Amino acid sequence: MPASYTKIQVIAHQAAWWGCILSVKGHAPILAAVVMFAFTFFHLWMTRPHFKAEFLLVMAAMLLGGLFDSLLVLSGALAFHPPGEFGLPLPLWMWGLWAGFGGTLRFSMNWLVAQPWRGFVGGALVGPMVYSGGRTLEVVSIGTPETTAFIGIAVAWALILGGLALYLRWRSSKDTAALHPGSPIAVPSLTKED
Repeated sequence: MPASYTKIQVIAHQAAWWGCILSVKGHAPILAAVVMFAFTFFHLWMTRPHFKAEFLLVMAAMLLGGLFDSLLVLSGALAFHPPGEFGLPLPLWMWGLWAGFGGTLRFSMNWLVAQPWRGFVGGALVGPMVYSGGRTLEVVSIGTPETTAFIGIAVAWALILGGLALYLRWRSSKDTAALHPGSPIAVPSLTKED
């Protein structure tokens, strides 16, 4: 993988994110999901020497984020536009966003989960901002009372990002790697077996 991959990933992830959101706004939610999963496959291809570790991280982010977002929808704290397909509470494009986000956690977003406390605190702060932005873009609605909904979002995101930070720490120790401040989490430690 090229040394400049983190920079490449920032650009690719932002392009995919905007492609996803613009597709949703253009009434093409399946295309939105395809765009985000394409970014995820691109990431897995770029990190293919460490495919297992990256695939597990992507799956952990998608499942944990998707589960908590589904609970937020079922509780009335969130509503996505359009709603989930196939009777699911969460639309496919949101599953794609979570998968793509998981691919950034060792690279461009590693600062957010470099320490578990950052994941918990960062999640509590970032989550409400993310969905507030989604409301502005008219792809999500926040339930009422809004204060209660935003508290639920903050708690969910704290648990998601804190949980992912703990997963990365566990995985890093499992791979017998040391965390290096300022560098991607555990990437130097990943071995061919991953």
